[in-house]
Amino acid sequence: MLRFNNNEFVSFPSAILELPNLERLDISYNGFHKLPESFADFEHLKILVLAANPWEDNESIIEVARQYRSRGTIVHLNTLRQVIEDN
Repeated sequence: MLRFNNNEFVSFPSAILELPNLERLDISYNGFHKLPESFADFEHLKILVLAANPWEDNESIIEVARQYRSRGTIVHLNTLRQVIEDN
């Protein structure tokens, strides 16, 4: 698991985007407001933790979560108020 949690990051570290085979990523408890468009390119993610960030647009984060869940990725968004329904 690559853990970038609790670091007060406000912009997404570009070095993470250079790890296309990444399987587990925790970016919880930072200051992220949005994800880069290329974030959806992680084809091998099995676990993704996005919780506790001040997302500008919860709907776009929910859409990212849905896309990953449709691939079988476990996604943690436990601080969002919206509920993600299984498709």
